[in-house]
Parts: sequence; C-alpha cells; structure tokens
Amino acid sequence: NTNPSIRILLMSATINATCFAKYFGDCPIIEVEGRLFPVQDFYLEDVVDSTRYALDPGSCFANRKALQTPIPNALERLRGAYRPATIETLHLMDHARINYDLIELLLRQIMEKPGRDGAVLVFLPGLAEIQSLHEHLMDSSFGFSNPTKYTIFTLHSLLSPQDQCQVFRPVPRGVQKLVLATNVAETSITIPDVSVVIDTGRMKEVRYDPASRMSSLVECWVSRANANQRRGRAGRVRSGVAYHLFTKETFETQMDSFQQPEILRVPLDDICLQIKILNLGGCADFLAQALQPPSAEAVDKALQTLVAINALDSKERL
Repeated sequence: NTNPSIRILLMSATINATCFAKYFGDCPIIEVEGRLFPVQDFYLEDVVDSTRYALDPGSCFANRKALQTPIPNALERLRGAYRPATIETLHLMDHARINYDLIELLLRQIMEKPGRDGAVLVFLPGLAEIQSLHEHLMDSSFGFSNPTKYTIFTLHSLLSPQDQCQVFRPVPRGVQKLVLATNVAETSITIPDVSVVIDTGRMKEVRYDPASRMSSLVECWVSRANANQRRGRAGRVRSGVAYHLFTKETFETQMDSFQQPEILRVPLDDICLQIKILNLGGCADFLAQALQPPSAEAVDKALQTLVAINALDSKERL
C-alpha cells in the first residue's frame, strides 16, 4: 500500500529472469544464491561406459535405422575418451525411449557401492513409465523386491497428499530407499535424504495444434532449466551425484533453455472466454500484452470455436 509501484514475483526456480526483467522495463535483477551442496554429473556416455552396458540390435531399446547409418560426428568425437563398444552402443540406442534395462543396471551399480547413503530419485515422464520401471525392478534377479533390502516409493500427481507424504518416511537401517517420480518432485516436493538423481530427461506436456484444433499429451525432452533443477535435488542437504540418461551433446544442442510457456501450447478457448466475462477488452489486444503472447492464428481459432458453440457472437460479445 505504501509503494504501489513495487511488483513482487513469486516464481519457481526455473524462471527466465532475463525475460521477465525485459518485460518490466529492464528492471534490475537481484540474485540471492541458495545453499546447494556439490553435485557430480555423469551423462549417458559415462553411464554406458561405466556399466559396460551392451545393446542387442534386436532389442526394443535399439534404433533399427542406426544399423544403416554411419556413426555421427558428435559420437565420433568421443573416441579416445570412451571405449569403442560404448560409442557403438550409443549409436545403436533409441535415445528418446526410456531404457529400463540400463536404469536397472545403473541402479545395481549404485546400490553395490560400499558405504553409500541416501535415497535414489529417478525422474520418469509419467505414471505409465513409473509402473513399467516398478514392474521391471520387481521382476529383477537383483532383489529389488526384497523389503529387507529395498523400499521403493512412487511419486506422481495422482497420489493423494497423504500418500505423497509416505515418501518422506525414513526407512529402517540397512534398507535402501528408491523413489520413482514424475516432475512433481522437481520443484513441488523436496525429499531431504536424496543423494543420487537419475534423470531420464523426458517429460509429458500438453500441446495444441491450432490448425487441427486438437490437444495431445506429448513426450519430449525437458529443458536445460528443468534438467538443472532435477540435478539440484541431489544436493539439497549433502553432496550428491546426478546421472543424466542423455548425452552431453543432447543437453547442449537439443534441449531448449527453458520450457515453452503453457499459453503457447494449449487451447485458448477458456482464456478468451474469461477475458470476455471479466470485460477486459478484445481477446487479441489483451493477449498481445502477455509476457510471451500467443500467435494471432491461435487466438483466431479460439474465437472461431467460441462462436461456433454460441458462447460469443461474431463481434466477440457474450
């Protein structure tokens, strides 16, 4: 009340601060560093090399087209630093597919390290992948199904708050804790005893095609900001390790800096209707003032839909 010109933004850690500062007239950015313990990074090439993972060409995790194509330059540049078999496996792998065999092999390697402590957090794109990995581990000969040695928790948005709280429950001494989670564990929930993160680098998000007027749930790469946020889960209360199940080259060249804003990838029908209900003016003019405004085509398609269902008339009136 004393200074109405002050605007305070409460945002997640993955905020694009430069974009917001520019939107608010190049306002200054004040950075307050949080306490974060050191986190050691390993990428897919490191994981394949250290686990000696070998991929059969007939595996469901293999990219059949790779058999007829030469090894790309990005992988050729790794020669000398990694085993030849690692380069061949990386070339053969389908990098956009969740490789449950590799995750199990990596988990075995982690669990067998003498004196290790803390929970292991595995980021997966959705509930179906969580269930698939859980079943895979339960069927493993390693003994993940033995409750005297391992406790496996699942964490996703469909769980009730009471069920989500189970993940904070300490496990008995001598039992290793494993958490299979979606991106709900990225920012919404902090599990304090996590010391190892395994990031598949994949997520699911709703995207909208204005031309077809169809929405779909698409699996895609996370952004670099999301990957860094996931990595940081391992360094909240102690030094940690992050295993990225994507190559360093993928991280640097294929992942966006930040996740695309929701307003650019979802239908605008509801938003446009709210604009008219609140009497905020023309939809196109109002949305043009957004931080990252949607395309004129997306706005037009939304208005056409609202007119077609008689929610608005041809002059955008209710």
